Amino acid sequence: MTSSGNPLNITTRWTQIDAMRGNNAEAAWNWFVDRYRPFVRGVLRATMQTPADANRAEDEFWGYIYLSGAINRADRERRFRAFLSGTVRNFARAWLRKRHGDEIPTEPLTDTLKEQDAEFELGLWADTLITIGLDALEQENPRTAQAMVAFYGLPRGGNTRGPRSASEVSELVGCSAQAVYMLLMRGRERLRQLIEQELQQGCGDADSVRNELQAVLLSAQQRHPGLVQE
Repeated sequence: MTSSGNPLNITTRWTQIDAMRGNNAEAAWNWFVDRYRPFVRGVLRATMQTPADANRAEDEFWGYIYLSGAINRADRERRFRAFLSGTVRNFARAWLRKRHGDEIPTEPLTDTLKEQDAEFELGLWADTLITIGLDALEQENPRTAQAMVAFYGLPRGGNTRGPRSASEVSELVGCSAQAVYMLLMRGRERLRQLIEQELQQGCGDADSVRNELQAVLLSAQQRHPGLVQE
């Protein structure tokens, strides 16, 4: 199942996650793992001492989150990003302690991210939301999504090239350079809307959505200048 393949008619991110315990559990779990694997992988690779440890820990994480009941105990008033990142970091610390001979803690660990780590993690989250947004945009308008990926040089769908010029993109998508700029303008606007919609499903109240959106767009703008509208 692709990241944009949503198996249920949902109203909030937690509604989708709660379906992991119902009749659609397998589809919901596939959706969850596919959608958030890059973020989980990035946090683990930043936490672990070696890439090999990160790979082993990632393989174990999905079983842990399924068997531990962490999702069932989650505070639905929290931002989803805070829940997911905290769960991954707690798991990583417990995994490292176990590797050094300590027992896995039965209670979640508290941890305060250093400023640089918090910025890195926010960047991972921004890229996750961009990917989710581009998945949806690709379903709505494939040519617009293709133009966005090519013009901004995004590592997506096998693209390994850097940013391309409007004339190069025009040849790629089969329209004039002027039409490319229209595609990009509409694509940026729609991508921002899709990111905001995603946040609305996982942030709770309007103030949380607004604050999270501002942080995500700022991080995305720093990583991919011009890609999203602030």
